Amino acid sequence: MMGIFSIKRAFLSSIYICFIIGLVSGTTIVKMKVNDFCPLLFKDCGSEAGTLSAVNFNGTCSGGKAQLQKGTVVAIQFTLSTKADEASLNSKVYGKIGVLPFVSFPLDNPDACKDSGLTCPVKANTVVQYLPVLNVLKSYPSVDVIVKWELQNKDGKNVFCTLIPASITG
Repeated sequence: MMGIFSIKRAFLSSIYICFIIGLVSGTTIVKMKVNDFCPLLFKDCGSEAGTLSAVNFNGTCSGGKAQLQKGTVVAIQFTLSTKADEASLNSKVYGKIGVLPFVSFPLDNPDACKDSGLTCPVKANTVVQYLPVLNVLKSYPSVDVIVKWELQNKDGKNVFCTLIPASITG
């Protein structure tokens, strides 16, 4: 169970990003270099209010596919621009296994303007980076999954909607 995590905005432009994750058993600090991110394959699934230009991942990638290790906290870096000024942005994440329908995936922090590298309002046609973190629980099954990530504005329109191939591993 994840209690508190924070990403200090001041570190986003520096060489190192520190994630402080408060866990029931104590505090774990994960330190990584920004250039340790690897590019992921992604496919647009209905971006209306913006453009997604890159998706990078701080873990292991295999042929553009994210390898999500159980029991870890991972970061995904989305490079995007909006078509209009956006005062608030929220994420919705879903997972799809095989032929089953997409199932909602709860985020600890769906507010993209809070502790995720974005400063809102986001100005139109400005390239920005959104850096959310995901808690990959040990209870998740080891399986291939298609992650559907939607970043929505206050009107519920997708700034981006993208599909990302991933594997949850043990």
